[in-house]
Amino acid sequence: MIEMAEIQERKNNPAKAIEIYKNALMEAEKVSNDEFRLRILLALHNNYKLLGNFEEALTQYRMYHELERKRNESQNVSQLKFLETLHELENSQLQKNIIELKIKNSPIRS
Repeated sequence: MIEMAEIQERKNNPAKAIEIYKNALMEAEKVSNDEFRLRILLALHNNYKLLGNFEEALTQYRMYHELERKRNESQNVSQLKFLETLHELENSQLQKNIIELKIKNSPIRS
């Protein structure tokens, strides 16, 4: 569907491209595909600008940046959780090594 909108853009038909992009955006929202949503919102922004509808272009641009911010925030949270888990794993390994060294270096008692 995006390809069809891009064809309309190349034909210098932003109104038709917008119509197709809006449909594509609804489909992307149904499946929560943020990559496509970002791409479509930016394309909508550009096409509204071409039509001279700067208010709607700005709205699309703001929606693009809000979605991008949320996506980055989500990625940062995921990365933080991964690093916390990695830290805990490394700590556990260090504790195991310390215990093994203590056992190895302790005098044998009978």
